[in-house]
Amino acid sequence: MEEAGGSSPKPTKRSIIGRPGFGSSGHPMQLLSNHFKVSVNVTDVVFYQYSVCSPSGFLLIVCFISAKIIDRLCQRYLYELSGKSFAYDGEKILYSLVRLPQSWMEFTVVLEESIAKRCNADGGSSFAATCKRSKRGLRSETFKVEIVYAAKIPLNSIALSLQRNETNNNTQDALRVLDTILKNRQRGCLLSEEAKSLLMAEEAKIMLKNLRIKPRHRDMEYKIIGLSQKVCKEQYFSMKVRSHDCANVKPQVVKITVYEYFTKHRGIELTDSACLPCLDVGNTKQTIYLPIELCSLVPLQRCTKALSPTLRASLVANSRQNPQDRKRTVIDAVRNYRCDDDSLLSASGVSIERQMMQVDGRVLGTPMLRVGNKEDFLPTNGRWNFNYKTLFKTTCIDRWVVVNFSSRCYNDKICHDLISCGRRMGIQIKSPRTPIWEDPQSRGDKPLDRVENMFEILNRAKLLKDTQFILCVLPEKKSDVYGCWIPNWPHISRYRASVRAQSPKEVMIDALYNPLANGKDDGMMRELLEDFCHTSNGIKPKHIIVFRNGVAESQFSKVLNVEVEQILKAYQDLFKSEVDVPKFIVIVAQKGHYTKLFQDISPENVPSGTVVDTEIVHPRNYDFYLCAHASMIGTSRPAHYHVLLDEIGFSPDELQNLIHALSYVSQRSTTAIRIVAPLRYANLAARQMGQFMKFEDNLSESSSGQGPVPKLPSWRVLRLTATVSYGAQYLIVL
Repeated sequence: MEEAGGSSPKPTKRSIIGRPGFGSSGHPMQLLSNHFKVSVNVTDVVFYQYSVCSPSGFLLIVCFISAKIIDRLCQRYLYELSGKSFAYDGEKILYSLVRLPQSWMEFTVVLEESIAKRCNADGGSSFAATCKRSKRGLRSETFKVEIVYAAKIPLNSIALSLQRNETNNNTQDALRVLDTILKNRQRGCLLSEEAKSLLMAEEAKIMLKNLRIKPRHRDMEYKIIGLSQKVCKEQYFSMKVRSHDCANVKPQVVKITVYEYFTKHRGIELTDSACLPCLDVGNTKQTIYLPIELCSLVPLQRCTKALSPTLRASLVANSRQNPQDRKRTVIDAVRNYRCDDDSLLSASGVSIERQMMQVDGRVLGTPMLRVGNKEDFLPTNGRWNFNYKTLFKTTCIDRWVVVNFSSRCYNDKICHDLISCGRRMGIQIKSPRTPIWEDPQSRGDKPLDRVENMFEILNRAKLLKDTQFILCVLPEKKSDVYGCWIPNWPHISRYRASVRAQSPKEVMIDALYNPLANGKDDGMMRELLEDFCHTSNGIKPKHIIVFRNGVAESQFSKVLNVEVEQILKAYQDLFKSEVDVPKFIVIVAQKGHYTKLFQDISPENVPSGTVVDTEIVHPRNYDFYLCAHASMIGTSRPAHYHVLLDEIGFSPDELQNLIHALSYVSQRSTTAIRIVAPLRYANLAARQMGQFMKFEDNLSESSSGQGPVPKLPSWRVLRLTATVSYGAQYLIVL
């Protein structure tokens, strides 16, 4: 990272903190999780790294072709490989329990029916620009396979990690070996026959239409246009039969079934598709029927058709299983896994328990919410309502404008409903100023031009200077015209949003500190710090709480040493006379995981406020699972919080209760939400700005990721990172 000024001292290297202890607040509860204990009783495993090359020097990069090549290699060179079993990760790594006879081995593999996607290994261009699909039918192709010894990984490093051995550095490699071994179990990838028999013919016809297939007996590809009306044994077609004795005799046309044709005339035995419909791969002039078992789908095809209402309803129903059904599905899947039958797993000493892991959870106390008239009330299971209640701090709105983009909506009713709703919540809303209607001739323009024209009308009418907010009436629900403009954010939430555009592939925020050529900082943190000081009567933040989401565990170190350092530079650049710097606490919230929690004795979801910080968490690092919300449908999934840095010194109970309380203050919901409210606001701000950035003139350039990052227009610089002032000394940054 470059230093502003060129002579600044090297930043301090920060490390992820360890767990300071365990929480104890709340009442205990016995829980089950969809984690299953894995025992490893072998010392080490050796893996080999290999590369797959064709004679033309191209590097094969398609996983399913690589798997076919490795399977063929193991079958053909069983003696040379000493009959060893392998676990293959689908790319460039093999794992074996016993070292091979040589450290470097080269093999030649002939693969038929290859349809490969290739990329020049020596080229520097992007994958999308250089890769092309080549259809080779049944043509054989030769590949060279090199297996090269790479490293020795002891599996007992997992046990050493659990014992908090700080000198062990092979834990991630050992876990990767274990993950690859488990993924190589073929039985875990097959569908049951009962599940396949549920596919109805009409639904199959819709899903298979226009897909390309390749029959086993012909060197051609066909496109599916439908299914036959009858099964293979009963489906007739016309075939010309020529007599062998009389070559000059005109061939006769006979009726024959598809099954009889393939078994008698082609000599192909059909075992599975005799009682199934045939694939219709002909055209409007000629019908061609093929048995299903003789056909294979051409790889690298995308299904772009929408799901049928029945399939969509089935997908939704299966994805929102109640806790009991979800628990039963998980247990059955583990029992059907049959990992004990795998020779590689058995030789590795890997055993998996069949029962869900029991964990000790706690249910945190529900935070007390305060509304208007100094009234406090306690939510029930993460839910509440504002009936007959007023807001905690109300305001008076006497200068507001209605702009109407719709010709069907009337302003009088909308204004009357808004004023009545505000009065019930304790907000005094006076009648709006003169309503502004959009010019009917502008309704066919682009959304950006329509909004720009409306702002010009407001500027000419001098309605932007002291207006508190602008209410936009949109033409329909799915409109491309967005928003509500608020120059002075009300005191009710104290949230500030800061947005910058950056590359969609960039995870780290690169605009927290952005010094310009003139030495002035144009980053987001400067704006947020200035807003904080302005709303806190000039008080500078002594503590900064940083929430982040969308960050993988491999990027935690970058968050600590890149983003926190940028925040610190922005603070020092703004308050140059300050000697003391604020203390940081950095928390990463993860939602994209598979951990679920179940009550041990109840069929219901876990209650709101359930927290787990033992058993299924990291053995050394500071993390915990918190289910702040109460799911009414499906099975609730907790949020996974990782505490990377804590210079403030929160105890585990204080931090868990703080995060739990921040899940109750979302202004858009009367329920506790899954993640803290500041993160939800940051997501909403980024999503709304993402809609603004979808311009027609740069859509193709932005979607490919090749063009420059567009600059936000000045009047729409909403800014991407949300903050909230917490008390008078805390600044929460996301």
